[in-house]
Amino acid sequence: MPKTRIDALQTVSIDVVKALAERGEKVEQGGGAIINFEAQSAGAVNAYAEVINTDNGVAFTFPFLQDGSFAQLPLDTVAWYFSRNTEAFVSLQNTTAIETQAVTTVFVSGRAINLERKRLKPNEVITIKLPSIEKSEKNNGLLSAGVRVEHNGIPGAVVAQGWVVDEKIGFSAPLTFRYQSNCSCSDGTQHLYGTAVMIGPEGGAMMGPGVVFSPYLAARNRSNEPISIRPIFSYTGRDGAEEVVLPQISLGSQESTVINLREFQENGTIPSQVGMGNIDLQYNGESGVLIAELASVDRTGNFVGRVPLVCNGNQALHMSFWRTDGDWRSTLAIENIARSENDVEITISYPGGVYLLEKKFGAGETIMVSINELQQSQVPDRAGRRIPAGATMGGVNIWSKNVVNGLVINAMLANPVTKTCGSCGATGYVREYYLTNKSSTSTLYYTFEDHVVGEQIPLYMSMRYSTNSIYSEVCDYVSSSNTSVAGIGSNGYLTALSIGSASLTGRTQSYYPTDPACSNYLPLQRSSTLNVFNFTITTNPPESDGIRPKGTGGLLESATVTVQTNPAVASQSVNLSVVRVTNSGGHMRVLAYHPESTDSTVIGSFAATQGATSTNGAFETTYTAPIFGGTVILRATIRSITKEQYMNIYIPALYELGSGENYTLTGFTPQHPQGTNHWGTLTANSNLVAIANDYKAQFYGTGTIPDGDKLRYNDQSLTDGGKFEIPGHWEPDASHREHRVGINCDISAQNVPRDRWTALTEIFRFNGSPNYHDETGTSQPHWHTRFE
Repeated sequence: MPKTRIDALQTVSIDVVKALAERGEKVEQGGGAIINFEAQSAGAVNAYAEVINTDNGVAFTFPFLQDGSFAQLPLDTVAWYFSRNTEAFVSLQNTTAIETQAVTTVFVSGRAINLERKRLKPNEVITIKLPSIEKSEKNNGLLSAGVRVEHNGIPGAVVAQGWVVDEKIGFSAPLTFRYQSNCSCSDGTQHLYGTAVMIGPEGGAMMGPGVVFSPYLAARNRSNEPISIRPIFSYTGRDGAEEVVLPQISLGSQESTVINLREFQENGTIPSQVGMGNIDLQYNGESGVLIAELASVDRTGNFVGRVPLVCNGNQALHMSFWRTDGDWRSTLAIENIARSENDVEITISYPGGVYLLEKKFGAGETIMVSINELQQSQVPDRAGRRIPAGATMGGVNIWSKNVVNGLVINAMLANPVTKTCGSCGATGYVREYYLTNKSSTSTLYYTFEDHVVGEQIPLYMSMRYSTNSIYSEVCDYVSSSNTSVAGIGSNGYLTALSIGSASLTGRTQSYYPTDPACSNYLPLQRSSTLNVFNFTITTNPPESDGIRPKGTGGLLESATVTVQTNPAVASQSVNLSVVRVTNSGGHMRVLAYHPESTDSTVIGSFAATQGATSTNGAFETTYTAPIFGGTVILRATIRSITKEQYMNIYIPALYELGSGENYTLTGFTPQHPQGTNHWGTLTANSNLVAIANDYKAQFYGTGTIPDGDKLRYNDQSLTDGGKFEIPGHWEPDASHREHRVGINCDISAQNVPRDRWTALTEIFRFNGSPNYHDETGTSQPHWHTRFE
């Protein structure tokens, strides 16, 4: 920008939009600014950036930050959320000519969430949207989060500014980042002071009829030790300054909270006639560990009166700016926290001159100075000077002539027209609204969808503005006409509890205009009927009968699956899925064998995995078994509720071959351990016993056969039959192509003398296995018997 000359005690303004346009730059953008100035002393220039959207009442005043070379990392603030739709942002500016890396950390309930590390090029400005946080049941659902910024640059290389905003209702508030303070008090008690805390209808009356203020206090403990905060609210009563000690606030390490001080006025702790007061947050411990933000907010969220908090009183405040153009009001609130009378000079500058106001006020007292009233009354100062009626902007210097650190100052700017929406903004007023379970900014929803028993019920107010724009807001649950059908469940949430119908009533937290003049803001409340149904998943044949593994030659390798709603509800989307029961069918999930799989050869398949219920409320499809035996779980999901039906995949009438006197069982592996790999038909098992007995009788007579000479029976079939894959890992083409239906057994040839092989195979033929397969020429010599 071109250089600007500023005379002593004067204030100038720059229209950034106009300046960008004149230089051919895009005017709709975001960024940062750096002011370099030449003056006789550092700190001779104070600057503020005003960002205002008069259509929706969003407004920020961001102070320019001085050279931060004295600042000690980290930079900390506390973000607070007025409504469910409030969003929080942080902007970071690299003030140096060297690339710098910065990390932002969000603390939710004391838990640190590290965001992505950002690289800041020289003089670059970036904006980070903070992640949303879950609803808190504490503090009536009010939300807060700690925010910390750290960087690897030189001290002061990165400056930070935060803000929270809900553009739909016009809520906006800046967040101040603070560095480690050395603002320590000698008595060990630390303080944060604030003045001009507007509260209740009396405080709101200053901004117009019907305005009611709630002061929201957001507090955060930035340390690693718990702290206790003693809030003291003071106000001017009939007999002077009076104090009210509010309940103690306890915060664990890195915890934050939000408290609505209006609640203490509603319960009588703060007198109802009080409209404005002061706050003193006292705590013991290290200075600066308490980070706090305080703002008085009207019921609509559209007017926000921020209250600056300081850890010590000031002797002076230099060059706060004022404006009185249009409907703007500029007011100074000054509290004397000293123990003696304070003699204060207030210098109000305007283009071409200054106006001097002198005030004396006692210990604990607060004075209010309206620049609008001084300008309108044209009362002269001691030198006969007046604030010109045509002046619209200037600065203010405040200085105590006799007390050091005795002043707490709040220089307030307010526009009651644009900030309380006395005229409708760009969105207009709410013309129609309905309670529903769906949220959209493009479609207006009128009713509830049918819900399933056990399903949580979200509540949204779907609304259409006079401009035809659509908006939705999460609603609070008010009531149910039938709490046995829909009400608060054991999970603490609004839930569909049983089959039937209920009328639900919900109300928005935010206030909305419903009249063409936008003069009356109210929460929206509406009722709507909810129908609740249930459903089942069944199979034919049933689980107890089961079906055979695919490819085993039986007739029943598939089942009919039916999902039935009750009462019958058509057009409900159904999704089907299937998983195996771990360690079923002899396939043990040990040492990474038999991992989870979605392959149809492992879990089976549906003819259709999704569809919709027909007019009779049912959806029907076919499930085909996998090649592996075991148990599977068939799952049907309607909306967010899932029902399960088990299905056994097995070969009927398989029995385990137990230990025998004349044979040894072998072949145990981690994936197919003992007890899983010797299952067969009664015919196979009885013939295997007979083979071992005949072998012993033929070659050992009536004597005892040595253990090492006993026939070694390797794998038969697995517990439930189906594919027996030796290596595990669900390999469909692995060894053991047969061994599926309990009629096979591998008999080792390694301990059978070669001159007995012919005799042994004759024993096979005689005992039901004439069609054995000779595999004695393989690396694992054996006979593959078949008892068909």
